Amino acid sequence: MINKILFEYKNAFSFKNKYLKYFKKRSVIISFAIVVLGFTVLTFLSYILEMSWPLIFLCIPIFFIMPILNIEIKRIVKEQYDCKNKYEVNKLFKLDFEKRLRQKYIDVLNIEQIDYLIPLIDQNLAELKPSLYIKSGIFAGIFGPLWLSYVTTIFKYTKSIDEATKVFVIIIVLFAMIYGLYFGFKEGIIKDILYSDYNKMKELRNLMIEYRLINMNEKSKITPTIKI
Repeated sequence: MINKILFEYKNAFSFKNKYLKYFKKRSVIISFAIVVLGFTVLTFLSYILEMSWPLIFLCIPIFFIMPILNIEIKRIVKEQYDCKNKYEVNKLFKLDFEKRLRQKYIDVLNIEQIDYLIPLIDQNLAELKPSLYIKSGIFAGIFGPLWLSYVTTIFKYTKSIDEATKVFVIIIVLFAMIYGLYFGFKEGIIKDILYSDYNKMKELRNLMIEYRLINMNEKSKITPTIKI
């Protein structure tokens, strides 16, 4: 049952369903063009001048991309959802999630059901922890030695330390830029690989606790006071 609830939670609150599918293709193309153009110009400038300092500014294109993403999200919030901000959009998706749960015969206004679900979610979190540690270990075990080997190869086959440093910095910044773009459009490569269900399950637990607190507050409002 918890897996079904988690599935509905992912569908209701995924960045793809909220914003990504409404992004204009033009904005996406412009974002990638800025990165490619900025990276190309700065790299070319570094080799023309035979100096390393232009490489320091390779991360600048990302700062131009983030405003574009924010503008797109604000546009979607107003045009698509007719809301003032992302908080109101999130409230809409909470209502959608509640409807999905009711289709599974789960009522978020029923405090007894919420009290029953929270321990089950905690149990699933405990079961997911070992797989989380295993994934983290596999990730570190595979990519750690490969990365060390890659760095060693760069410094071994380049002509000088200065040249090796240039290549190394370029690759580092390139990976950072690619990761930054992906994180902007989704939820992050590393996060998806390592945390995935565990992270979503924690978010689901927090939401259930929020429902419980709201129910307790509503219940206290309707409790009659006895005057003596």
